[in-house]
Amino acid sequence: MLVLLNPQGGKGKALQLFQSRVQPFLEEAEITFKLILTERKNHARELVCAEELGHWDALAVMSGDGLMHEVVNGLMERPDWETAIQKPLCSLPGGSGNALAASVNHYAGYEQVTNEDLLINCTLLLCRRRLSPMNLLSL
Repeated sequence: MLVLLNPQGGKGKALQLFQSRVQPFLEEAEITFKLILTERKNHARELVCAEELGHWDALAVMSGDGLMHEVVNGLMERPDWETAIQKPLCSLPGGSGNALAASVNHYAGYEQVTNEDLLINCTLLLCRRRLSPMNLLSL
């Protein structure tokens, strides 16, 4: 899995949250991953535009809603966008705006939670490989 993380997300705590809350679950679930820290606005968009997606079973985005927006835009800009947009995406809330992760949490049947509890729920969905096709417009 490719994990894109905005280190400025969550008031600068996103990386620490990933290492302390998400990474132990991934290791327990034997999910191998490559972590890439974004460096600037649109960096994630540029990365997924150029990335060889065949190396990854899924893309996880840890930040707020803005980074996921960049990733989706990057996937849609690819020449193979119709295939690329089918790649499973996981929203790991680590920013100030986590509405997408909250929607996914609700859609999965979990009770409404915020902050680290929401992060744990989304991480569990990822580790359990609970995939559901979604229409981003409806979210």
